[in-house]
Amino acid sequence: MLNRTDDTAMHMDRLRELLQDATDVEERAEHDLRKSWIHYLEGRHQQALEDSSRALALYQAAEDLRGTAACLNAVGYYLILYGRAQEGLKYCQDALRIQQEITDRRGQAATLDSIGLAHWHLGQQAAAMDAYSAPCGSRVSGGRDRGARGGDRAVRPPDVRYFFVLTTPTTIHPYF
Repeated sequence: MLNRTDDTAMHMDRLRELLQDATDVEERAEHDLRKSWIHYLEGRHQQALEDSSRALALYQAAEDLRGTAACLNAVGYYLILYGRAQEGLKYCQDALRIQQEITDRRGQAATLDSIGLAHWHLGQQAAAMDAYSAPCGSRVSGGRDRGARGGDRAVRPPDVRYFFVLTTPTTIHPYF
């Protein structure tokens, strides 16, 4: 991986200036969400949280449920990593409710990962394992998904039960 986050951040700042006058609120929100990830990778945690919070407000104003849920998960994830797991868990649970409502299975997988991480940081390993092994879409569609070929298959995040026997998660990069 190229480590050019400084250049990327500079270009993202310039893009933000250009987007400031843009009427497409969702485009500005997507920019802020992506920029939050760059700041996270750079170790600029407070800025990452501010960017994702700004993106959340924009997506909410645009009434974009998928974007709102992604931002709720991002804000929650950052809060969890910064030692505010209980607060972050609430954001992630809100994200999961929206993702279940709109049947966003990919978003659900990422959010369940964040929820598992929150429980892990709270010392609730059984609840973490439940989140990591929960089938995506189970509360909405019985855990079944008609795939691209029309086949009936269970949708589940990767099984990570054995991972926790040996180590503790420190860096997990969710889909936002």
